[in-house]
Amino acid sequence: MDVVIIQVYVRIGAGCGVSKFIKLMDSPNPYPRVSITTTPSLTISGGQSATLTASGADQYQWSTGEKSRTITRAELGIYSLTGTTKGCSTTTLTTLIVIERPRIEVDARFAYIYSGNNCTAEVSLVFSGSKLTITGPQNYKSSNSWRLPQINNKGYFQLKTPGTYTVVVANAAGQTTTTTFKVENLGDCPVSNSQPVNQLNARSARLANGNLAMSLSPDRETYATGELVTVQLTGGVPGTDYNLNLYDGDPTYGASSLILSVSSAQGTGNVITWGSNPTEEFYVLFRPGTGGSGRVLEVTNDDFSDFVDSDPFDIQDCSITAKLIASSATLTCAQPSVTLTASTTGEELMYVFEGPGLLPGSLFDPSRTVDAPGIYSVTVSAGNACTTTATASVTINDERDMPANATLTGVPSATLTCSHATVTLQAQASGQGLQYIFEGPSGSLGGSSASPSREVSEAGFYSVTIVEANGCFVTANVTVEQDQPEGGADISLLASGSTVCEGTPVVVPATVSSAGAGFQWYRNGQAITGQISATLMLGSAGADDSGSYWLVVTGPCSATSTAFELMVSPQPTVVLVYPNDSRITPNGQMPTITLLASSGPYQVLGGVRFRWVTVVDRINGYEISQVEENTTGLMPVGAPGPFRLTVTSAQGCSRTVQGILVNP
Repeated sequence: MDVVIIQVYVRIGAGCGVSKFIKLMDSPNPYPRVSITTTPSLTISGGQSATLTASGADQYQWSTGEKSRTITRAELGIYSLTGTTKGCSTTTLTTLIVIERPRIEVDARFAYIYSGNNCTAEVSLVFSGSKLTITGPQNYKSSNSWRLPQINNKGYFQLKTPGTYTVVVANAAGQTTTTTFKVENLGDCPVSNSQPVNQLNARSARLANGNLAMSLSPDRETYATGELVTVQLTGGVPGTDYNLNLYDGDPTYGASSLILSVSSAQGTGNVITWGSNPTEEFYVLFRPGTGGSGRVLEVTNDDFSDFVDSDPFDIQDCSITAKLIASSATLTCAQPSVTLTASTTGEELMYVFEGPGLLPGSLFDPSRTVDAPGIYSVTVSAGNACTTTATASVTINDERDMPANATLTGVPSATLTCSHATVTLQAQASGQGLQYIFEGPSGSLGGSSASPSREVSEAGFYSVTIVEANGCFVTANVTVEQDQPEGGADISLLASGSTVCEGTPVVVPATVSSAGAGFQWYRNGQAITGQISATLMLGSAGADDSGSYWLVVTGPCSATSTAFELMVSPQPTVVLVYPNDSRITPNGQMPTITLLASSGPYQVLGGVRFRWVTVVDRINGYEISQVEENTTGLMPVGAPGPFRLTVTSAQGCSRTVQGILVNP
């Protein structure tokens, strides 16, 4: 993180004044690395769309105005993206290319062979694409195919053989459109067994004829004025003169509109005299002012019986000039960065800076900030094949006197504990007239001062900037840890409350983070005698034990737990209603109940669930029992013998009684 210290001096009177240091800090947040991913690709066909996905930042702003992470577009253009993370932004861009599906329109109104038209049919085409191929009867196929330098081409061709012809137009993406037409013989012309006339009279299409073949190096779709291009030819006739022409857009077929320079051992200007070699090579230099789209290089003999055209290409006029200017040639402590500005001529330019200490910036901004010495360059582009480069250098002042051996430590340690609520930060460095600027998690700690120490009571990251009188500075930092929870000890109870039945033991354990502390449990605000451990223990809970309990921890990190709510539910009272002809003989815990054989069922009260178990017999240590369980409490007279009756209340508490049934 870069820090700039500025000393401000305010003059009060003659010879009197006051100074103050002001620290300017760069954002500690890193600049985001923004990128764009295009699906399915950067080149799509007409009618399709591409999804542009941004990554590398928290927030996004597209040149379309959209702010989502992904956008879907179907339009040709350059799309820029600005990504922002924690206030820091970076811009990048991408280009979406849309290739329209090829199109064909055929006018075959004159596709008839008869004596009145010299036995030659004429068919007109309107098409769009980059390559046209025609096939037909008698193995007819257009030679080398016609090259289409621009869309919306118009032209006609002549045919002497009747039959069905197929026309295929392809674009640069390889997509094709196919159509057919038919040439008919009206009967007064002999059928020709020769090849049809390969003559395309289109104003913007070319047909290779003869044996000539051409290649360009480098082979690109766009060239720039001032660029040297190598042209290689094969298949020429020795001793024959060939003309080299550059057609711009929509010339008349065969017209001479040479706007380039040629250098060749076999000729000068635009005339090439073929030698004895099977391959001839020459150079083309596109002069300024020749820019445009749909340019075609053509080489032809005088009667056009042997000619060849290049694929169409664009020429971009390069008229950009650039100069790189630095705001200063020296980096110092007081001036830790330098601004580079590209002074250019041209419109809608892009700037690519290179060098060792560039800070992030926009591709369309002619200025960049640097913070390291070295050689810097800028490449200025007009978004086409035209570029220019300018360089400038920046040197750093090596006579800076920096404070040395800077450290920042905590005394007695860099840890806050229950017994040490504050820490003294101690800065050390060697130098003259040092000033200390402390920063912490809550901001500045008193501004600039000659004192090298500060007392703090908050955990977090701390830094000190140590400034020499000449403005040079170094920084040191330390992290103050906290070995105690905020607000005292951390107390964790097993649960926030419980409901138990009368007579049940109650155990409430507590986990306390502070070692060596004292403990005291409270119920309803009153200390409980003997409950002085981290665990509350009640041997047999009674109705009087219901209430709110909490634990108080005493010591350096005192704290109070949250409340534990205890509810003690009483056991149910069991009531047995016997028939009038029954007798009950008390016998301690086993009363004897004498029932007449004709006695009906008896009623049990006091709960919501009832269970009656009668022991019928015991054999070899095993007990055979008869069980009756219901929620009505109405029990039939069972077999004589010992019994157990369990009654359960609505709160889940139960009581069991026992006795003996005897028939008279």
